[in-house]
Amino acid sequence: MADIVQLKEDGVAKYLKTHVEAIDGKEALVQTDGDQAIAGHKNFSGSVTINNKRVLTTDDNRYEVVNLVVTN
Repeated sequence: MADIVQLKEDGVAKYLKTHVEAIDGKEALVQTDGDQAIAGHKNFSGSVTINNKRVLTTDDNRYEVVNLVVTN
């Protein structure tokens, strides 16, 4: 696999980076796995799910709960 060269000195590659190491500031990116604290408000355009199960959000709380009593 080819290296990504960040700097050449006298035609010789220095400070080689490969794959994700080529991204400056990668520690600020959101990861797809592992524990991570993500500050600030995030707006999702779709439903939020965990293990393919929808998570209850404040938008889901827009309906009134009504108790029905059935008598004979």
